[in-house]
Amino acid sequence: MMAADSKNFIADASFLLTLLLPDEHHHSQYHRFLNLTANPNCHFFAPSLIESEVANALISAHRQKRITAKDIQKILPQFFNYPINYLPVDLQKTIDLSIKYRLSFYDASYLYLSLHHHYPLLTLDQPLAVLAK
Repeated sequence: MMAADSKNFIADASFLLTLLLPDEHHHSQYHRFLNLTANPNCHFFAPSLIESEVANALISAHRQKRITAKDIQKILPQFFNYPINYLPVDLQKTIDLSIKYRLSFYDASYLYLSLHHHYPLLTLDQPLAVLAK
């Protein structure tokens, strides 16, 4: 049972990447996101595909020479230390959202969870954030 003052959030990959990638720490949301993860009353949920999305983003950052392969070895344990609770998505409803709003399946998955569970979505994707409200 979660405390009455607990806060539940859906976390997308952009939320985690802001915390994980050193060159993202300048982002205006960095300190807000960092404070949320430090708060023991905050609970984070995501679809399990977030692991693939974060891994893909790390590979892209490496190809762009934003991070080294050694950096990835340091970042992955940090990623797995974040207390993300995985929730299943309804595939058909997620596909419906993807088609309706012209979203990737990944983004539609976060939106589905946010709408279905009535949890705020933590994202840097402003159009997605607007849909989740």
